Amino acid sequence: MTMLLSPRRIGLMRSALRAWRPLTAALVAAVLPAGGLAAAPDFPRAGIVLPTGPAQAELHVAGDSAIILIRLADGSIASARAVNDVSDALGILADRRLAFAWPALLAWAGSDLTLLRERAVARARMAAEAGLLGAEPSGQAEKWAGDPAVSATLHYARALSDAGHKTDAITVLREAIAQTPGDAEHNYARVFLTMRLANMQFESGDVAAGIAQLEAAERDKALDGEYELNIVVNLAMALARSGQYQRALVTINNAWRDFDAGAAESEDYLKVPSSEANFAWIKACALDGLGSHEKARALMAGIVAAPGWPVDDTVPATARLNGFLCMHDDSGFAAEIAAQLQSAAPAGAVFLQAQPGAHEYAPDRAVVTAALHRPALIKAMAGQVRDLAPAFAPALQGWRAAGAQTPALGSSPANGSVR
Repeated sequence: MTMLLSPRRIGLMRSALRAWRPLTAALVAAVLPAGGLAAAPDFPRAGIVLPTGPAQAELHVAGDSAIILIRLADGSIASARAVNDVSDALGILADRRLAFAWPALLAWAGSDLTLLRERAVARARMAAEAGLLGAEPSGQAEKWAGDPAVSATLHYARALSDAGHKTDAITVLREAIAQTPGDAEHNYARVFLTMRLANMQFESGDVAAGIAQLEAAERDKALDGEYELNIVVNLAMALARSGQYQRALVTINNAWRDFDAGAAESEDYLKVPSSEANFAWIKACALDGLGSHEKARALMAGIVAAPGWPVDDTVPATARLNGFLCMHDDSGFAAEIAAQLQSAAPAGAVFLQAQPGAHEYAPDRAVVTAALHRPALIKAMAGQVRDLAPAFAPALQGWRAAGAQTPALGSSPANGSVR
């Protein structure tokens, strides 16, 4: 799901995001030994090499909380990452630099990660019912929704989907959309919820339903301006990914023009950082599908990924991977994964992007599978990336594989070709 413009009420979410800093500090204080490092010398730790130099990685567990700390040579903490859900754990398990933490992590999360799955869903459900953030927002939608309650609902739907309960997740989103007032004050909520619902339908293979959801929202006259624009860009993305290249090109060109004009003229709305990267990869995919390969490559070359650790802007890097997936370009995807691994943060997103099972949409999965046979990527991943299949296949696939069984969670609140 792509977010481009957000209302200035985003200050509400910015305040919530800033709150994660003291919350993270509190979590660090809660899980670290009260007497300091000397009081508990047996916690898992190991020296690792970051792009910026040597460091020490540590896993700390206390009750239902776990964090990975990265400590620099001077003893200062460079990062503290909470293990909130299964994807966080999978990232650790895929990064061979963190192999020291695997036994303790699995003892805490369950050997197949089902204990962590249950905790994550329960925490997300309680947070959604309370209308509060229960875990650090993940992805553009949860970070920029403009309201903690909306972010909590998006997070809960994602937690359900990742736990193998896609039908429940879709029900949560549909109920939330139905219960959202139709006035202008709540347009942002309707847009975010609709985009998440459409994306979930699309990724699971119901491409027509996902596109239809976005088309219906595009026709909603109440969703004008930046709200309509965000819907239209997500529609262009779905069209490009599903091979409807001509319509995708027209749609993204119109949206990009409106985006530049609207952002220049209005003081009421903010550009989400690195928005242009998303326009670029969608247009590149459409052009490539129509045979304009050189123009497509030029657009992709213009998406400059952030330098990696410790920079936190992952949008350009994700956009580059999305573009190569959409173009069914396994060679470009392989080269991009190899490049990003050179500056990857511990347990960074790239470690899961390189796992075919982590990609629900079948055409994307085919591209990743083909990319793994490219010699350059094989060399880049050697000794650095762990193949999580088959040991963690159910968790990696979100327990969505045929015949996978997951326990009932109770009631909810309110093939592309490869070249």
